[in-house]
Amino acid sequence: MSYFLIYSMYSTLLAHKKLHIRNFAAESFTFLMRKVTDKNGLFNLMFLDLDEHPEKIEGVGQLLFEMCKGVRNMFHSCTGKAVKLILQKLGPVTETEIQLPWILVGETLKNMVRSTAFYIYKEHFGTFFECLQVSSNFTGFVCDEESKH
Repeated sequence: MSYFLIYSMYSTLLAHKKLHIRNFAAESFTFLMRKVTDKNGLFNLMFLDLDEHPEKIEGVGQLLFEMCKGVRNMFHSCTGKAVKLILQKLGPVTETEIQLPWILVGETLKNMVRSTAFYIYKEHFGTFFECLQVSSNFTGFVCDEESKH
């Protein structure tokens, strides 16, 4: 069964009006999501789906948070790679393969960060800040290269 099919089944629950159902869908899909080797393809699928179903923004943000959520108010070991990839999906400067709904991706990331700020202890936030720094450096490099042409 492909992650496309599984996500399409779960994603309807990510738009549910009841918060506990959205949270359950995010928590239960997280385990499978961490196993997907093509996270780039999965994130593209999720973010493209938002264009058609913007009501899933909160649920997808919660799903991304649950993926990065570890035990004892720390991050999961997959967080570094996942957050760097998600940050690349924020705009056309860093995401050159596909046209995503950039505003909706940003809103989703905002929801993810909000949940993260409530859960992760501040002394464990280094992973997230490192991802922001790498993304900032990469974006600056790409913009510098583009301005030379």
